Amino acid sequence: MEFKGFMSYVHDDDAHEGGRITEIRGRLSSEVKFQTGKDFPIFQDIQDIFVGENWRRTIHGSIDGSTFLLAIITPSFLQSSACRDEVKSFLQREATLNRDDLIIPILYSDAPGLHDSSDEIATELAARQYDDWRELRFVGLDSPAIREKLATLAAQISASFERTATHPVSISAVDAGVPDEFGGDSPGFIELVAAAEEAMPQFAESVAVYAAALEDASQKMGEITAEIEAAVARGKGSAARLTGARRLASALEGPTAEMEEASQTYVEQLTRVDGGLRALIERVPELQDEEDIAAARELLEQLPRLEAAVSEGMDGIAGFQNAIREAGQLSSTLRPIFRRMFASSQQLLDSRDVFTEWKEGLRGALAQLDHQ
Repeated sequence: MEFKGFMSYVHDDDAHEGGRITEIRGRLSSEVKFQTGKDFPIFQDIQDIFVGENWRRTIHGSIDGSTFLLAIITPSFLQSSACRDEVKSFLQREATLNRDDLIIPILYSDAPGLHDSSDEIATELAARQYDDWRELRFVGLDSPAIREKLATLAAQISASFERTATHPVSISAVDAGVPDEFGGDSPGFIELVAAAEEAMPQFAESVAVYAAALEDASQKMGEITAEIEAAVARGKGSAARLTGARRLASALEGPTAEMEEASQTYVEQLTRVDGGLRALIERVPELQDEEDIAAARELLEQLPRLEAAVSEGMDGIAGFQNAIREAGQLSSTLRPIFRRMFASSQQLLDSRDVFTEWKEGLRGALAQLDHQ
């Protein structure tokens, strides 16, 4: 098993903290290498998924190949379906290896839900010896307190790795994280298809919410840019541009937060349904009931319409992304907010291939069934 980690966190939390969680990730990786002499890469789904790369395959492959899960606990973490699925994957890995030290909770802020006895994920995390960072949230990352905290955590990771079995264990986030409405053998095939059909339209709704926030951002950019140009025409020059850039960065904060939330919701919805659809596709070649087969064919007919509805919003997102890439090169004041907007848009754009995978998978499974 490789010596590397997977950081499970909520993107909005990192954005709210100005990228502090990302910075902690980098410093911890460096500290582990300092103590062990070994590289310790920590996968993070924003930095480590490149443009055009399949987001789902990359995340699941990184979970599968990682030794440790670093869970950045906040109230939002416990409400995130994606984060909960990542914890479930590592819980299964621990059970397979008969271990209980591969998940390292980092309590970044107060999270009352961590003590909810009815929440099995919260119960599992609360039962572990978590690393408490609550009082360090506002302490500079170069301070002795932070450096000592990172050194202690790095030593814990190193000691745990020494106890880890050397044979790899393949645990897939899809296998471990299939939601209840798709999993189990009790529902019939038609009921499972109906659950998938009910969940899928939510994608288009999330893209529409994102597009509305994007339109709001575009309008603000147009209005303030026009004001800047008018001020420059009156002889205000560079001072007007700088003042305008600061006003624009402030005005874009609200739409950007909405875009980040919508993209995160979209990815979480897509991840949940992806596991369910793949479970359905695996069952298609074994179908014998004509009604079940008809339901599978109807689902295949619906997928292109869903893809078209989602793609309609994606085209505008791609154009906006090109615009902010160019604008970000002109102003360092606007660069941080544009970087956040770019990252949220890339999450949506990187997911487009999954619809093709669903269609090809279902079409291939039905062809296999027809040739039996």
